[in-house]
Amino acid sequence: MKNRQAANRWITVVQVLVGLAVLGGVLWIASRLYGYYQARAAYDQLSADYTAPVAAQDAETGQGTPASAGSLTVDFAALQAQYPDVVGWLQFDDRPVIDYPVLHAQDNEYYLRRAPDGTHSEAGSLFMDCANQSLTDPYVLIYGHHMQDGSMFAGLLDYQEEDFYRNGTGCFTLYTPEGVRRYQIFAVQFADDSSPLYSIGFAHDEAFGSFLQQVKENSLYDTGVTVTAEDQVLSLSTCATVSGEGKLVVTAKYIGGE
Repeated sequence: MKNRQAANRWITVVQVLVGLAVLGGVLWIASRLYGYYQARAAYDQLSADYTAPVAAQDAETGQGTPASAGSLTVDFAALQAQYPDVVGWLQFDDRPVIDYPVLHAQDNEYYLRRAPDGTHSEAGSLFMDCANQSLTDPYVLIYGHHMQDGSMFAGLLDYQEEDFYRNGTGCFTLYTPEGVRRYQIFAVQFADDSSPLYSIGFAHDEAFGSFLQQVKENSLYDTGVTVTAEDQVLSLSTCATVSGEGKLVVTAKYIGGE
């Protein structure tokens, strides 16, 4: 009888522990989902408060109609007054649309888990490498998280597939206080932290040209887009998996703007 009672007590303890573990897992998942919701809501509000689509005039009616993808106005005066570290706004043509402000801090850690207002956020912010001085540097690097809900830079993973690239424009727009800059993707590749892609600054044009050639050669597929040391180039980096293993880097060149 005593052995049976002891066994029953152990079974009860195990059941309680299993229940607590399941409850903890549910609470963790709920917390993550709520974090995703908060981040999405915050960025949606930023977009609503500080950006607006450019309207194209209909030739016959004179009515304003939504312009093509990438056509925004960004109120940088108001945006930077509230968030002084904002240096630009990035928007992709291809869906799922990447549509976020770009921040710049004195190190590459600050905005990893912070929203533009400096509060904690699992999604963090898109941010330019601290070694860059300007979005118009010869080579610019921008980081963003690969979020499990598909937000932030998760959409870059679609460019692993050549068909996705071919079926879209392969272009994005970078809005800055100085004007609008259009970019064309020319390479997509996996990388690790030791890759030259994470080095900012080149001794001379020849070194930059060799670097770009290497980037082209390491691309998962040939985009058919040419690039030279005279081009201004921008790389977008995110984790290749939601667990953070490896990196995926999408590299593009400046093709014009206002």
